[in-house]
Amino acid sequence: LYINADLMQLKNQARISAGTAISGQGGNLVLKAQNLLMRQNSQIDTTAGQAGNGGNITIDSDLIEALENSDISADAGIGSGGNIQVTTQGLFGIAYRPQRT
Repeated sequence: LYINADLMQLKNQARISAGTAISGQGGNLVLKAQNLLMRQNSQIDTTAGQAGNGGNITIDSDLIEALENSDISADAGIGSGGNIQVTTQGLFGIAYRPQRT
């Protein structure tokens, strides 16, 4: 999935997601925006259900703001989780966590 926008705003549990339920590679996400604003439990994620690897997430945005328990993740049930690559000039509200909160 490729999204190119001036402003990308997710709020009130909004979600951009690519994945598979049982097997296969999770889908990849490429997001390009001048500003990416995430609030109120919003998510950007890729997942692979049971036997696949998680898809990759690439974000290119001048400003990224992820507040109020919003998350960016690339997971897999058994396989390897995907990679997350972020290119930005300003990143607010994101903190690495070794496990889900």
